[in-house]
Amino acid sequence: MRKMHKRILISVGVVVVVFGTLYAVALTKAQARLRRAYAALEADGRPMQAAEVIPPPVPDAENAGPLFVAAARPLKELAKSFIYDLLDRLQTYAHRFVDGSIDPESLELFKGYMEQEVVKNSLQLFEQGLQRPKCRFMRDYDKGWWVDPQGLGRDPSEAGDMRSLLRIRRAKIRLEDEAAAEEMEGSWDRVFMQFRLADALRLDPILGSQTTRCSMARTGCRFAQDLCATNPPDARAYQKLQQILLALDDVTPMLRALDGERLLKGEWFFNLPTDKMYETLNQDESGGGNALFRVFFVYVKFKPRLIADHAAYLEMMRKEALFLQAPYEPDTHPAFRDLINKSYLTRRMRPWVDHAKQWQCRTAAHARITRAGLALLKYKQVHGAYPASLDALDLEGLTDPFSQKPLFYHAEGEHFSIYSVGENQQDNKGKPWERKHDEYDDIAWHFPPLSERECVGDPNEV
Repeated sequence: MRKMHKRILISVGVVVVVFGTLYAVALTKAQARLRRAYAALEADGRPMQAAEVIPPPVPDAENAGPLFVAAARPLKELAKSFIYDLLDRLQTYAHRFVDGSIDPESLELFKGYMEQEVVKNSLQLFEQGLQRPKCRFMRDYDKGWWVDPQGLGRDPSEAGDMRSLLRIRRAKIRLEDEAAAEEMEGSWDRVFMQFRLADALRLDPILGSQTTRCSMARTGCRFAQDLCATNPPDARAYQKLQQILLALDDVTPMLRALDGERLLKGEWFFNLPTDKMYETLNQDESGGGNALFRVFFVYVKFKPRLIADHAAYLEMMRKEALFLQAPYEPDTHPAFRDLINKSYLTRRMRPWVDHAKQWQCRTAAHARITRAGLALLKYKQVHGAYPASLDALDLEGLTDPFSQKPLFYHAEGEHFSIYSVGENQQDNKGKPWERKHDEYDDIAWHFPPLSERECVGDPNEV
């Protein structure tokens, strides 16, 4: 019996030693991988401390951020007592109203909402914010301010709320005074306001804010293009526009946001205590909270696995920063994607990050097309006709950010077409940008707008 007990004890001891050794080896390898990931980021010159990406404070009297937040809050809080977010509903109605696609029933609902005191007060606060020169959103960067109840991959929505309020304001002016709305639509002040609000987000180290900045800048480009058909810019406005548009080529704001994602979100999350990490994951709508997820979380929090996942996250963020600064490719890292898919936490934190390059390139394409189109109009004023090629404009940086080739250009009589091939890198002859089944058409400026001119052959055949 003693011999049997002895053999059992020896067997158990061997098992413990084997598993202990395997654990130690796995832990050592994971820690070495994490050290290499940090070293690679530092070698690339990426910021390594949160203080390096946090924007400087703005004097209260100059800061529009708190007013924008205060304007959006009561409209969003109505979602607690209703089944919908009033801010989201209002901006949807506003968009449909301005572009003429709203149905009569929805229009009456929209008008009713706009008469509510809470909406009037919110828009009054927003109007006050528009008079201030700068915008910083007040955040506590040390306390997980970024965690959204709907998921790890989401960002705070202040910047998106600002864009929604701007859209509602535009519809409000049109509802109340059509003449004033027409005057606003035909004014370059509206274009410059759009760009000013986009630029106010330039230092925000949040990917969600940078996507809003890019979206607002692209809208500013479309506003400018539309306005050129009826009210071309004077010399002063032209120079100002060229400076604004050239600055949109800069990847620094998006790069800062990637670093902010890593330092303010990633490092905060991976250093949470186990119980807090579970709570954070549980906030995600897909996180669970059921028994199966609890069992899976035991695997997730296993120390060698957790450290390896942290290293994979840092490797992903380094790769994304490199991709952002490199020429665009439709599928930049299939092999790296396989690595990410094996790292649960990294995959969960990826959604915003994966599209930074596309957002930046779309914005650059709109900006370059608008720069070129403005210069074409100026050239024609001086020379009486459009040039044979864009080289005559003497502007740098007119390559297509998606193909690294010159932008497509064709001119005939009073008309010109200029376009980028877009994300799919296929020449669709200037077919306007439109998303269908994850395929992107060309990003184009046709002057005058195609709907306002007779079709002369194929105006996009280069």
